[in-house]
Amino acid sequence: MRKAILPLLLLVALTIPLVGEEPAPVVKIHAVPVVIDSRPDYAEIQVDGKFIGTTPLNYHVTPGVHRISLTRLRYNPWVRDLTVTAGIPTRVAALLEETTAPKPCPTETPAAR
Repeated sequence: MRKAILPLLLLVALTIPLVGEEPAPVVKIHAVPVVIDSRPDYAEIQVDGKFIGTTPLNYHVTPGVHRISLTRLRYNPWVRDLTVTAGIPTRVAALLEETTAPKPCPTETPAAR
């Protein structure tokens, strides 16, 4: 009987100080508005590898560093790391460059391929 009471007393002794303590404050992380635009328009946007839409777009992200990728057919991919600061709205403007299509070799004829 005594052996059964000892663990119970120990448990009560440890929980009594916890009852009077206030819970730790919950810190809310507010998303920051980010405007993402490109020239030309309608580029696909990925933030941290997740497709979120096409340009132009108003979006919200948490503060920190995020990988922004913009892609569009016949244009080179545009990839940047964006540092977002809490409370400061951010704007991203990307100028996409057209890809240069490989030119056929002048000595090659279509029949030779």
